[in-house]
Amino acid sequence: MLLAGLTPGCRGVGVLANHAYSATTAFFLPNPIAQIPYMAGFALGYAAALPFTLVAWPLSALLYPQEDGGEFYLSAATAPSILLGAGVGALVALPFVPPGMPFVPPGPAEPAPARGPERTDAEEGGRE
Repeated sequence: MLLAGLTPGCRGVGVLANHAYSATTAFFLPNPIAQIPYMAGFALGYAAALPFTLVAWPLSALLYPQEDGGEFYLSAATAPSILLGAGVGALVALPFVPPGMPFVPPGPAEPAPARGPERTDAEEGGRE
């Protein structure tokens, strides 16, 4: 992972860390029983990877490509902690998912199909 900071893959690692965090939080945080184990595991994994992050941060500061305006810079700089935190959090919370499934709120309803504007009788040629 640290070698990715030395290559143009630095942005790719940032995108990977961002997506890993987004996916795991979207899966575990709506589940009321798995929330606390996930966050505890995430904090444990994040703290365990801090020494690697202290190396990755300066490497990202030096080598992150500036073409995208730094969109994923923070994710790339903290990638070791985010990735290990998301992984440990997911492993810790996974056994708590089935008991919490009945309490997960339903997802967003599918939007109704788009309809055109309502026509009036005058627009249809005056037919009745």
